Amino acid sequence: APGAAPRVAPVTRLEMLAWNPVKTSAVLIRRDVDERFTAGRRYTEDYELWLRVVLGGRAACLVRHHLIAPQVPDAEASGLTSHRWAMTRGEWETFALVHRDGLASHVEYAAALGLSGLRAARRHGLVALAALRRRAGR
Repeated sequence: APGAAPRVAPVTRLEMLAWNPVKTSAVLIRRDVDERFTAGRRYTEDYELWLRVVLGGRAACLVRHHLIAPQVPDAEASGLTSHRWAMTRGEWETFALVHRDGLASHVEYAAALGLSGLRAARRHGLVALAALRRRAGR
């Protein structure tokens, strides 16, 4: 409802491993958090940072209320989202890194990879279907 106070909820390990609920452009982070973006990473460096913060035991919360309206729809195939395979590989590398560093168990690592694979298959399938529909409409 308009004027209602936004709902703030903690981010759980499971939620962070299942998907990236964090919009980097809307993050506030305390100065005393030691984790930083990993130099040289591309595509999912932000997700790696949020995983390291949450899986490392730091408290994190999400304001579950839209404070801004994005100018470019998330599903639009432009910018980084047009690099779907690179983003998927980056996500898998991120899971491998946090697992290697002892922040995610074997089970969490396997589950995160499985869910990521399912999301990637769905995403790539939808893009292929849209391309077929565009060609059929010509």
